Amino acid sequence: MELLEFRRAHRITWRQLAARTGVPHSNLNAIAHGKRECSMETARKIEDATDGAVTTNDINRVRRHFLLTSDPRASLEASVDAA
Repeated sequence: MELLEFRRAHRITWRQLAARTGVPHSNLNAIAHGKRECSMETARKIEDATDGAVTTNDINRVRRHFLLTSDPRASLEASVDAA
């Protein structure tokens, strides 16, 4: 199960999940959206806090999907255009 799915299914906020894991809520959000890498230590904390519903493999799958579908050039072009 993905972290986003878990949070929605259990109707908990990022801050509540952060309290369970000891990981800042902003980091959890970025990990859930694949925008931030997740250390093994953090992955274990998430897995423990979700009673195994969200696994390291689930987290890595989201990150891989983000990296494969993101176009870094588009982000770079957008930041240059905004300047």
